[in-house]
Amino acid sequence: MHRNATSTHHSNANLPTRILHSYPDSVRHLKRVVRGKKQQREGKLLLMGAGQGNGAAPTAYGLLSVAIIKIMALLGFGAVFTTAISLQTISVICSMFVDDCDLWKSSKSTTATGEDIAPQMQKAADAWEGCLAATGGALSPKKSFWYLVDYKWTGTQWDYRTKAEMPANLTMKDSKGVKHVLRRHKADHAEKTLGVHTAPDGSMEGWFENEDGTRTITGEFSYLESKIEEFVSAIRSSRNTEKNDIWQALTTTLMKTLEYPMAATTLSKEQWDNLMSPILRICLPKGGSSCNFPHAIMCGPTDFGGRGLMHPWYNQELSHLETFWEETSLESHTGELFGNSVETLRLELGFPGFLTSIPYTRMEMCAATSWMTTL
Repeated sequence: MHRNATSTHHSNANLPTRILHSYPDSVRHLKRVVRGKKQQREGKLLLMGAGQGNGAAPTAYGLLSVAIIKIMALLGFGAVFTTAISLQTISVICSMFVDDCDLWKSSKSTTATGEDIAPQMQKAADAWEGCLAATGGALSPKKSFWYLVDYKWTGTQWDYRTKAEMPANLTMKDSKGVKHVLRRHKADHAEKTLGVHTAPDGSMEGWFENEDGTRTITGEFSYLESKIEEFVSAIRSSRNTEKNDIWQALTTTLMKTLEYPMAATTLSKEQWDNLMSPILRICLPKGGSSCNFPHAIMCGPTDFGGRGLMHPWYNQELSHLETFWEETSLESHTGELFGNSVETLRLELGFPGFLTSIPYTRMEMCAATSWMTTL
């Protein structure tokens, strides 16, 4: 039996050997369509994974990813943060979900510049690409991008250094071994990762530069706006639908799409109101209600005669609280990063006691804008 990379790491984890037999070792029959005619040829393509639809595939991929992350740690790559008050050290190699990965690299010295860290980031990217290639995987330069973050003192505040002030390029090989220069964005430019637009400075808005030099606004708000327009267009053109079907479609599809990124989004109540406006204007009449239907009843709990449609802004803020308390109580890695943000916020404000006792309107200008300040 051919031992591919996945099965090798599976056996290293001391898992039952019978599971290894569920991994296909190769594909022997390959079919292709040429000019409408189906052709078949004999061949043998070695597989490095568990195969599509295999029940053991998620666990197997996780074990494989852990092995690669361990290699990156042994090579000394990753980012290190020291909390502002307790002086605890937090180490992060990467943030990943299945095949989507954010690779981190920080300087070991506070005097190092962005120009100093760029070559180290190149080595980290090369090591990651090499590990994936050794296990049968490959990176896609078209889907990859990077940031180089450094700060400067303007005389009154800290600000991000620009791309012109610290020129640097990062290259990556594709599946054919050809090197490509990766896109590099500014610290305030948000890119979509795991369905959420985020940027190093906490911004959720970005742009796409067209060939003529003009910019098309992108970002989380524009993305959600496009999803809403797509849904509203389908509802507007629907025919012979039951009134309750409109409400079911709204609450089980579109509202779930809006709910997915809420743990990370920091949209204001006004922005959420603007997003909800076309939904209510089209869906309420289609569902048999007036578009001027009282929001207090529509968003009220069903136990008290309401429709149970929670306003997205309240849902977002409750998601933040739920995520914060869950991760900190579990002492997870995300909880450690939350703790780091809390200590930094306390240092910026300079107040003793509970953070909730600090007058927000008087002190908000002293704190850098972040997810924690919106909490």
